[in-house]
Amino acid sequence: MTVLSTVFSIITFSQLSSAIERLTIDKSTKTFKYNGNTVFLNGANQPWDQYGNDFGNNQSNGVFCNLNYTLANLTANSGNSVREWLFIGGDSIPQFDSNGNVIATDAAGSLIKDLTLYLEAAAAQNIFIFFSLWNGAVAIPDNEMGLMMDTKKLQTFIDNALTPVVKALAGVPGLGGYEIINEPCGSIKAGLATNNNCTDTTRLKNTGAGWTNMEVPMSNMQQFVNLQVAAIH
Repeated sequence: MTVLSTVFSIITFSQLSSAIERLTIDKSTKTFKYNGNTVFLNGANQPWDQYGNDFGNNQSNGVFCNLNYTLANLTANSGNSVREWLFIGGDSIPQFDSNGNVIATDAAGSLIKDLTLYLEAAAAQNIFIFFSLWNGAVAIPDNEMGLMMDTKKLQTFIDNALTPVVKALAGVPGLGGYEIINEPCGSIKAGLATNNNCTDTTRLKNTGAGWTNMEVPMSNMQQFVNLQVAAIH
């Protein structure tokens, strides 16, 4: 498994079974490889059909058909990858209890089945799917914020939703990787002075960072990202 990391985004390429080819990185040439061939990822940022409701809770055939239509259009125009959002703000999936703890992938228990169907459709059309788990570009709902600010709540997500999904999809062709959060820079607290250069955001003051006014400390955002990456890895 290969992990690419920057300050603000992390993509983890899926560990597929030995019988299935997987997308990898050739460090010597700094290129993607699949089945021994160099791959240039060329695709689309979808990123949703029904915001926060594309998967889970017994996904409708209509949603799947719309997603599959995008795949067909993409492959017809020589594309090979799609960025699709998953949990987004936690309003629909995963399933939370009244205390903000995650208790299941979704209320109907269909999330893994829905994701598998989508990935298999993508693979049939020679497309890799990259799931962006969360969104930091808009005001963060309470469920998502709870995971960012409370590691115990985050661990319930990792144990009861993220890990089951990652394990179930590990051998499914079509999975390219995971991105933890879209545009986390929108929700961090800019201008926060700390004694650690990795969490001090004074240099981001008046740069536009933190436009959602959520004011998540950089240390919390890093923790939110890193614990999920560790679970995927």
